[in-house]
Amino acid sequence: EWITESVELQADGPGTFTADLSTLFNKDNATATQRRLTVEYTTHPIWNVVQALPALREPQHDDVLSLTSVLYSNILAAHIAGTTPRLKTIIELWKQQGVAQSPLADKEELKQLILDETPWLREADKDSQRRAQLIDLFNENLLNSRVDATLEKLRQRQEADGGFAWFPGMHSSELMTRLVCIELTHLRALTDDFSLLPSETVTQLNSLLASGVRFVAQANAEHVQEMKKAEAKGTTIQTGSLMHLDYIYISQRAGVELTKSQQSDVRYLLDHLKGSVAGMSNNERAMAAIVLKGAGRNKDARLYFDSMKEHLTTTAAHGTFFDYAGGSFTPTDHKVIIHTAAMEAVRELASDDSALNSGLRRWLLQQKRTQMWEPGICTANAVYALLHGEAAAADLQSTAKDRLTLNYGKKKAVVTASSGADSPAALGYLRETYTDGAAPKSITVERRNAGEAWGAVYAQYLTPIADATAHAAGLTIRREVSTAAPRLGDKFTTRYIITADRDYEYVCLRADRAACAEPAEQLSGYRWQGGLGYYRAVRDAHTDYFFDRLPKGTYVLEETAFIDREGRYTTGLTTIRCLYAPEYAGHTPAFEININQ
Repeated sequence: EWITESVELQADGPGTFTADLSTLFNKDNATATQRRLTVEYTTHPIWNVVQALPALREPQHDDVLSLTSVLYSNILAAHIAGTTPRLKTIIELWKQQGVAQSPLADKEELKQLILDETPWLREADKDSQRRAQLIDLFNENLLNSRVDATLEKLRQRQEADGGFAWFPGMHSSELMTRLVCIELTHLRALTDDFSLLPSETVTQLNSLLASGVRFVAQANAEHVQEMKKAEAKGTTIQTGSLMHLDYIYISQRAGVELTKSQQSDVRYLLDHLKGSVAGMSNNERAMAAIVLKGAGRNKDARLYFDSMKEHLTTTAAHGTFFDYAGGSFTPTDHKVIIHTAAMEAVRELASDDSALNSGLRRWLLQQKRTQMWEPGICTANAVYALLHGEAAAADLQSTAKDRLTLNYGKKKAVVTASSGADSPAALGYLRETYTDGAAPKSITVERRNAGEAWGAVYAQYLTPIADATAHAAGLTIRREVSTAAPRLGDKFTTRYIITADRDYEYVCLRADRAACAEPAEQLSGYRWQGGLGYYRAVRDAHTDYFFDRLPKGTYVLEETAFIDREGRYTTGLTTIRCLYAPEYAGHTPAFEININQ
């Protein structure tokens, strides 16, 4: 049987990193033949974030947040084009080499599964179309006109009171207006106050933002008045809701001058933050730390910041993040929004803590590695968090020349991954394949640039099924059976135990069956079992399970079959793989079963 095994590569900042490859080719077993070794390496994962921008240009609905995301994407693209001299060269290489292939459709030879066999053909087509739009997104002749056209649409959606309704025909909403103002405030920070846009466009943007801030300020003023009345009656008042924190954040960063009354409301909200840290979410703690720091209240800011930090977890593989219970179906969007708030708090209060900043950044980049980011505020926040600051700007500009060395004992093979303008890896990605049959003991990455880089080594080979052994990289699969000696006519239950070390999207589990086993449930369809929703497809010799989303944790699935013939049979392998990031995969060994009457 053909088997694909993989080992993840991870390099964090300048230095030398080594990955053990001794388990590949079934631990260099002599029965592993027709060997093929593939090394892939991404020097600048930050460009994966830039490739998410076209998704923001795709309004999911005719709502104001989708329209704001389109404006966000167009303005940020204009700024990246104006501040990244090497972008023209990279775009030319994109045109020549193509960036249109979705990770779902790419590298099928490494997945042992063709896309047509999955339920995700539509998703792959959609993702590929977005990537194809990337070149068009940076078309210099159209950038400013697109910004103006989208801005005009957003201006038309702003009501006379300065607010925005969710959909046309609805009333102005404080929440919608606040979210629009936050995204525009983020854009100001990312683009140096819209510095590269025409002055007339900047004037219109600032006017739209000022009117929105005025509307949000009025809504908060009404809240403050109600709180003051309650306080006068002896009620203890504590602020800290996102409505109040977001308003303070906008008032500090939108570049809009507040009236004396509005300044008084902001001070009141800040004064009443004290003492509320225990009951706040991590998102609220992060925002409180940011706004208190912005107000010069450093001691109070540190209280919230330290409380937020207590909930962070750091691992070498995943970076720094808020951990959730195994199997938690906390929405990915919610996790990312909280994480991006934490990243901003760390930038504000611990900018000199390079390990913490790098760890938070690594976790968010890893999310992009294994997940398809969809249009919306969540993706906009992630783009903001990863592209904000001097480090991100330097990463986009850099031409790192890393050295990868395959170590075969005394023999070595060197692959240079250069992202210089004259290199095929200028896209930030390199892949080399070796068919000489040699099995390397390890691979060494000499990283010469700041920031993260990652990749994988894949080993593909043909081996007798009885010689296959278990393998796991990020995703682990174990198989248990109800009996080791089933008899003819018995009901035979197989249990699949899945362990995911992080959140994944687009995961396929393929379970081979022994020829003597007939599935008790023959119909394909959507199922829910063991805390997971999935599509189950029954094939002639195996069953496929497709998971749109597989959160971090351990899950148990069971499959029942009937034994319908005598003899000696081999079960085949059970394989699990993330189709969006195929370097994360695992498989079980096969085993024999002997059926008697």
